[in-house]
Amino acid sequence: GQTLLVALTMYALLLVLAQVLPRLLRVQGTARNTYSIMTVFSNLGFMGFPILSAMYGSGALLYAAIFSILYNLLIYTYGVGKIRGNFSWKELGKVLNVGVIASLTAIGIYGLRLAAGFVVPDFLSQTVTLLSGMTAPLSMMVIGASMAGMSFRELFGDGKLLIFAGLRLILIPFLFLLVLKRFLTDPMMLGVCLVMSATPVGSMTAMLSQQYGGDVKTSSKGVALTTIFSVGTLPLLFALLGL
Repeated sequence: GQTLLVALTMYALLLVLAQVLPRLLRVQGTARNTYSIMTVFSNLGFMGFPILSAMYGSGALLYAAIFSILYNLLIYTYGVGKIRGNFSWKELGKVLNVGVIASLTAIGIYGLRLAAGFVVPDFLSQTVTLLSGMTAPLSMMVIGASMAGMSFRELFGDGKLLIFAGLRLILIPFLFLLVLKRFLTDPMMLGVCLVMSATPVGSMTAMLSQQYGGDVKTSSKGVALTTIFSVGTLPLLFALLGL
């Protein structure tokens, strides 16, 4: 319940910032909507989950799954609507995808374990553990593929995108965690919140832009640039916040 409240608060703030940041940066045309979705949607699955698993173990992924469910609900409603300029309720069916179903199933199994002492058979838990070990290398391949066609001059020559990256990767998560530290004391929970809020722009923004006729160039540059910077900004935030 606490995790859900934090996740709802974070996304509510990001939705507000998604309306404010593009205007502050004076972004025009279709790129404005692209900046909005880049503000809200970070790389939870491909980057956030592997980092949390490596730092805190599989237990942290239960908290991260709550963020992931809200992420999926928003990206197929708000995200698609922003890219296309309108939203069709037919898209809502895509919320029930493999990731969301797996997350709900995992939460259900965890609830059964607490309530009835249910234990997952060893062969199944070991299989899932081995598969989860593939997450990090596969995610790096996906991110690398999105960056392969970018020239460094084009990538680092966009002043507005550089300012956006600084705000999205450092200032916003830093202020968010400063406030959260007044209410939360669990280091793992705080670490989960930091990773969920400070990961780079999600690759889904570029993929959905491609599918629904959005600004693919800007979204791809946003994914690539923030991914490169996050290698330094994430450790920096953990150090600054003492986590």
